[in-house]
Amino acid sequence: GNSSIYENLPQSFFYALCETNKRIIFRLHSMSHEREKYFKINLNELKQKFTNVHLDYGNSSLKYLCESSMMISDWSGVAPEFSFAVYTLSRL
Repeated sequence: GNSSIYENLPQSFFYALCETNKRIIFRLHSMSHEREKYFKINLNELKQKFTNVHLDYGNSSLKYLCESSMMISDWSGVAPEFSFAVYTLSRL
């Protein structure tokens, strides 16, 4: 929606992120495709340009939450899930 990082952050942010050569996973909400016309960045173009970019529209976030060391999020409910995953994995 209107608070989405894809609709508010400039293209330069996304390009700078991708140019770090870190594995970048853009995990979008399943309904995000309906708002892509408002995105300030074309994620499919980023995926084609950078080999380290992956797009995920899946329903389960657990796999990527457990594999990631950092997350950038907008006002979604996934931030607490990520914190829980990091905390849980640190206790193993």
